[in-house]
Amino acid sequence: MVCLSGTRTPISPEAQALIARNPFHQAALRELAALLPQDDKELDHWIASARKGVDPSSFHFLLCAGAIVGRRMQASHLTPMLWAQLSPLVMAWIIWHMEGNVTKELLRVLAEETFMTNEGRALALFVAAAWWQEYRKDEELPQQILRLATKLSEQKKLDLRALIHLRQLGILIGGSFLASLFARAAKPLTRRQKGRELERIFGLLNGPFERFVYARETHNYGSRLPQRRAVEHIGRNALCKCGSGKKYKHCCEAQDRLRLSRSSSVPGVTGEELVSDIDGPLTDARMDAMGPAAVAALDPDRVPKELERKFLAVLVLSKQYEKAIAALRKFGVNEETRAVWNEMFGFASESWRPDIARQLMELFPDAEEKLGEKPHAGIRFLLVGDEPALAMQELQSSVEALLKLGDLEELQRLTWTLLESPYRGIGILLARSFIPIVEEQYVPGLFDGILDARAKLNLSPEDEFTDWMDKRTLRKAREHETAAMQEQQDRLAAKMEEVRALKEEKARYQRELALRDRQERREREEAETSITPDEQIARERAELKGKIERLSALARQHGEEKLALRRALEKSSRDIEALKAAAHCASPGEEDADEDFAVEGNQPVRLLQFPEDFAKTLASYPIHVGRAAMNRLGRLASGEPAAFDHVKQLKTYRGVLRARIADKYRLLFCLEAGSIRVVDLIRRADLDRRIERLQTSGLPGVR
Repeated sequence: MVCLSGTRTPISPEAQALIARNPFHQAALRELAALLPQDDKELDHWIASARKGVDPSSFHFLLCAGAIVGRRMQASHLTPMLWAQLSPLVMAWIIWHMEGNVTKELLRVLAEETFMTNEGRALALFVAAAWWQEYRKDEELPQQILRLATKLSEQKKLDLRALIHLRQLGILIGGSFLASLFARAAKPLTRRQKGRELERIFGLLNGPFERFVYARETHNYGSRLPQRRAVEHIGRNALCKCGSGKKYKHCCEAQDRLRLSRSSSVPGVTGEELVSDIDGPLTDARMDAMGPAAVAALDPDRVPKELERKFLAVLVLSKQYEKAIAALRKFGVNEETRAVWNEMFGFASESWRPDIARQLMELFPDAEEKLGEKPHAGIRFLLVGDEPALAMQELQSSVEALLKLGDLEELQRLTWTLLESPYRGIGILLARSFIPIVEEQYVPGLFDGILDARAKLNLSPEDEFTDWMDKRTLRKAREHETAAMQEQQDRLAAKMEEVRALKEEKARYQRELALRDRQERREREEAETSITPDEQIARERAELKGKIERLSALARQHGEEKLALRRALEKSSRDIEALKAAAHCASPGEEDADEDFAVEGNQPVRLLQFPEDFAKTLASYPIHVGRAAMNRLGRLASGEPAAFDHVKQLKTYRGVLRARIADKYRLLFCLEAGSIRVVDLIRRADLDRRIERLQTSGLPGVR
């Protein structure tokens, strides 16, 4: 039997017995297909039961058996676990022949973290786009496909097959946002070669399923662990171990040879016994050998205390969250399982699962007391987020309270939760408000969150802040004047100009179309009739609509190209800054022209004098920066010699000293007879400008 949990399954015993033989070859799959119910609804019930985990090892065998005889299956059965069990091409063929909204279901699966390889992700994106063009060609291609493809293409280590599938996607949709992949995968293709490329992949998807399956049974062992004999070695001429008195070759050798061909990674156990023996002891090695699908189907009562955390980790990695919660109810949230509880809560927040979040809170009601952390605003919103009225009340109260406190960090957490929620439009508006004031290092990630949310809403990647991001990238890149950087800057600037011109032309046509509509409406009102416009007016309106649609498509294409150029320029800037930082670490004296300020012996105790607006200055920086600055000032005021280490005197403004705070910040101060006069706390990048202001206006007044 394949069922591991002891739960009743609707799959017939004959089909289960055949599946237990691991029948992934043509003859066995056809034999299994003959056992499938003729009624499509009953077959759907079998597959749904296996998908939900009652009989998970049967799931992919049922799909493959249905595929080999041309049975149509529902796309709603797609699950991330399939990619851990079948090759990408087999999965692509099955998905291509499914019924339902294939693109929607694929995007749902791709949005989750799964076991899928990059090749599997690239091929799934191709199938999603191809299905949409085949069955929804009159509708705009979902922006999420382009966003996921762009993210995947930016990974440094992509195998050749993933690159080829991404290239095929670029050819299919006709855009050039993946043009850089042509150079990475192979030399640029001619138009004829592009046609052949698509013919090849569609030939595989529309061809017979048999080409993906061996004609007869083969040695099919796929574990990463070494295979161990399921039968002990016995000489052919030795007496048989069964006690018959015959030689082994004349007695049990034939049946043992069949058992030996099904050896697993556990000595003396076949692969079928490994997953079907519900009474055998569960050990660490046995769990490793079973694989994630079989482990996920285990009854939690079988799991010993020392393997509870590992069992839960497998459930979380395979996205079996309902099972993980059920197991946590039995195990309890203790020191060992607390890390898994935290990880599941992170998933619930990132994937917008209020139901899972509430169940987790019920499992660990004293989490705040034991962990010492209060639920932040994002979690509180998540817990009520599936009830719109309560969600809006919680959002209003949280935002109002956080604005009064000025807690930007907490507001950012709430913003990220909103970006992943059904209320992502509000999240986009909140995220825009943070971009100008958030720490420089977090700006690209926050803007990527906006673009991801826009893609899920099927909006254009041209956000209102796109121009601001482009200009910011160019401004930052101009600090690194190299030939390569200059070329990238020129390309980005040219693309910005192209997009701007397209937007202006599109806006002009939209105004003209709106004017035509108003004129037509006014003529109908004057004539007091609903006469349709004549052919000339209808033709002009159709031409204007066509121009607007063409310009919209061009703007999206150029927007994706501009996004890729901006990201490349940002990456180049980060690389150069990293090289400069490494050079500074290797020779720190080369960066600063300021002179070292040395002190000898214990310093006297001094009072601190602050500028009038220093409290606002501290509040404008992250809290850890303020703490570090006040700690350093306290040590300096107490006369601690170590506090004066690495203090430098400004060469261009004598008498002012500076000290490094939290790596990217500088504290400016003056040592006076009985006091330390604080001048300012600034970012390292603003040091030169601050010195110029000091030279112009002198030292600021103190309280």
